[in-house]
Amino acid sequence: MPSVVFEPLTLAALLSGYYPGRVRMETNVPPDLGGLRAEDDTLLRELKAAGYRTGMFGKWHLGRREGYSPSSHGFDTFYGFYDWTLGYYTHLNSSGQPGLYREDDLVDEDGHLTELLTTEAIRFIEQNDGAPFFVYLAYNGALPPFQRPDLPESRWSSGLGRE
Repeated sequence: MPSVVFEPLTLAALLSGYYPGRVRMETNVPPDLGGLRAEDDTLLRELKAAGYRTGMFGKWHLGRREGYSPSSHGFDTFYGFYDWTLGYYTHLNSSGQPGLYREDDLVDEDGHLTELLTTEAIRFIEQNDGAPFFVYLAYNGALPPFQRPDLPESRWSSGLGRE
């Protein structure tokens, strides 16, 4: 097991209730492969049994095929991406492909990714006002391409957004 705890392992440990060393994940998971199996997700199963509405916003790095996607885990709402990072303005993954999803559908929306994720999470909270809910919000702000909200459009495809 690596000595550094990384985000997918941490999320898998949170959702499953397993110690990180027992999650059976030692590397980052490519989106089309498995990650944490839905049947190992005890947190969402317990929350759903208690009547919670659940929303996942942002980086989901635990697989996207059947049995691994956010909806397979029991999230009622998903708005985010499966890759390790996403362009903050273009919403393209590191291969240059569109990568922003609402549920299982690719979406083409304008705006800075951090602001879009925040808006969607707030909307979910407001829609569930007065009822129990669980929000998992995973920004990619610590990952490339490091594009701040006021970056000029001429720099959106440049990779790093530093001037």
